[in-house]
Parts: sequence; structure tokens; C-alpha cells
Amino acid sequence: MGNAIKYTPAHGRIEITLTKEAQEAVLKISDNGIGMHAALLPTIFTIFVQADSSLDRKASGLGIGLALVSRLTELHGGSVQAFSQGLNKRSQFVVRFPTLPASVQSVIRGVAVQTVATEITLKKILVVDDNVDAAESTAMFLRLDRHDVRLAADGLSALATAQEFQPDVVLLDIGLPDIDGFEVAKRLRESPDHADTVLIALSGYGQDEHVQRSRLAGFDHHLVKPADLKMLDTLISTRRGDDVR
Repeated sequence: MGNAIKYTPAHGRIEITLTKEAQEAVLKISDNGIGMHAALLPTIFTIFVQADSSLDRKASGLGIGLALVSRLTELHGGSVQAFSQGLNKRSQFVVRFPTLPASVQSVIRGVAVQTVATEITLKKILVVDDNVDAAESTAMFLRLDRHDVRLAADGLSALATAQEFQPDVVLLDIGLPDIDGFEVAKRLRESPDHADTVLIALSGYGQDEHVQRSRLAGFDHHLVKPADLKMLDTLISTRRGDDVR
């Protein structure tokens, strides 16, 4: 709804409907605003993905709102989709949630809580990124799954925090203002305390040479920004040495 208001011009039109289709509650938000380019649609719910800010620099943000919508919707067993025929050709977002007869809702709710509790293994996670907004946004998503998250904005503070916090997982940006992520990874691997810590590189580059350099530095995995949240979930849940495909 916030995006519909932000990107629809004055005297535009925004429509909201809530209907029941089969066993789903369907919420639709439609507007006649700036629309979206077709190339953006497959990635619009990925964290930090934005439309071209040149369309309206004052309206641009971090690109976390829709990723948060997607995450919260999935946590409630639902789904969200975005539709547009192109720039200046309207947008529509469709959110679907499963519905259940009132007589079984309380029973299913109790089972769902038990299932989530058994499937999620809580981890201690250190997020290292000199972009404070990006780091805090990533932490926000991780805390939705109740992980214990700490932040560091540079390499040296990351090393100090890791020594005190003893994280299970480190999400480590490569480009840092003092020592880079490769050097941080090497120093962590030199310590027996971090022999089993899962190190995940976050980088703007994903060519073979960059992935290979990450491996040589001691990283277990290499993710290209913007990180795919489902892949990030998968990697966080692994132990060091697990084969992730």
C-alpha cells in the first residue's frame, strides 16, 4: 500500500479488494501509477532490489519494503505476486493467504507452531557490512526467524565481535573500510575458535575468479548482492562442510 501511494501521482486511483477464492483469502492492491519494467518483476521481492531511482530520486529507498512483505507473507503460509504491463502502465500486487474452517483453525495453529519450532535451528549470526542500513535490514530479516544477530561495520570490529560473540555464522561483506573481507576470513580461520564457523561472503561480484578467491580465503559460500533470501536461509541452516546445491 505504501508503494502504491508513493508511486501514484496526484489524483491517481488506488483500489483495494479482499475476496475469498476457494480456500484462500486474496488481497489485491491496484494503482494507475508509474508501473514497473518487465525485467524488474522477477526480482522485485529480493532484498535491496529497486527500480531505477532516476524515475524519482526522492521516492527511492533501500529496497527492503517488498522483501519484508514477501518474508512476512511466507511466514504466515501465504504468497505475494507483482504484476505490471510496463512503465506507466499500472501495477498490481496480489497477496494470498490460506483460509481454514473456524472449527479447525485452533488445532492447525498449534501444529504449525510446533512445526516451525522444530524446523528452525536458531543460530548466532554476525553480519559485517559498512553500509549500516543494509546491515540492519539484513539483521531484521534474520531476527524474524529468531536468530541472535550482532552487527559490525568494519573488519577489525568484526574480528573483535567474533571473538566475544562466537557466532555460528558470519555474513561478511568483501568491501570494508579497513581490512577487506578476505583478510577477515583468513584471520578467523587462523583461530581454532572459528574452525566450525560458517563463513558466507557477500559481494557485488560473482565471477569464477571472485568465488575462487573467497574459497582460498576460507569462505564456505559466496553470495552475490542482492542476496537471495531463500538461499541465505539454506546456507545459514547448514553446518560447515555440508554440500549445498
